[in-house]
Amino acid sequence: HIRVAKQLLSVAAIAMPPKNAQAKKASQKAKAAAKRPVEKEPESSPRRVSTRTEESQESPHVGGSTTASPSPSRQLMVKASPARLQVDFRASSGGQSSLEEGLVRLRRNSQLCDVNITSGFGKIPAHRAVLAAHSEVLARQLQDTAELDLHQASHEAVDLVVKFCYGEVREDAFVPTSSKVNEEILKISSDFGLPALSDLCAARLAAEATTANVVASVRLCEDYGLPRLRTALVKGIVEDPLVLDAVAKDPVTLTHPALMRELLAYIASKA
Repeated sequence: HIRVAKQLLSVAAIAMPPKNAQAKKASQKAKAAAKRPVEKEPESSPRRVSTRTEESQESPHVGGSTTASPSPSRQLMVKASPARLQVDFRASSGGQSSLEEGLVRLRRNSQLCDVNITSGFGKIPAHRAVLAAHSEVLARQLQDTAELDLHQASHEAVDLVVKFCYGEVREDAFVPTSSKVNEEILKISSDFGLPALSDLCAARLAAEATTANVVASVRLCEDYGLPRLRTALVKGIVEDPLVLDAVAKDPVTLTHPALMRELLAYIASKA
C-alpha cells in the first residue's frame, strides 16, 4: 500500500503543471539551488576587545612591531603643567580690627548711637549693643532705657570706660591721670561686671604700689574682688625686709587688723 501511494503522488506531481511561467521559472531556480552544494563561510576569529582608549592607538614602526603612542591629550597635559610662582603676598588684616575701627568711627561721629552715658561733665553717646556685649549687667540695665547715669564719676573715668568697651584702650594705653580716676574706673568695672577692665585697674595699682599706698591698695582689692593682686601685694611686702619694716610701723596698717595679723605671723615664722 505504501508503494502504491508513492506512485500515485509522483503521477499527480507530474500531471499538475505550474500555474504560470513565472512560477515555473521560480520552481526551476529552486531545484537548481537545492542541487548546488552549500559553501561554508570561513569562521571568523573572535574579535579581541581592546582595553586601550582611542587616545592610545598603536602606530606602526619599522620591523612590523607596534608601540603605543601617547595620546594628544596626554601630551598636552604634560606640556601644560605650569610651574608654581613664589609670590610674596599676604592678606591684609581685617575682621575684628576693621569692625572695631568702624564702631569707633560711628561713636566719634555720633552716628547710629542709641544710648547716652552721663558723666560728671556731660553726656557721651554710645551704642547700646556694644556696651551690652561686654556685660550682662549693662545688657539688663539698658534693655528698657537709653540713659546710663554715671554722674558721680569724672568725665575722664567714664570716657576711659567707654573707650575700653570699643577696644580703644588696652594695657599699654591705659594710663589714668591719677589714682583717684583709676579707683573710679575700678568701681564702675566692679559695678557693671567688667573683669577685663578691673584687671587693667589692678595692673595700674601694682605698677604704682609704694609703702605709702600699699595698705589702701590691699583694701581696694578686698572691696572690689581682686584676690590675685592682694596676694601679690602682700608677697611684695614680706619679701623685702625694709618694706616689711616700714609697712609694719605705718599707723595706717593698724587700721587694717587682718593685714597686720598676716604681717606679724610672717615675722614670727622667720624669727
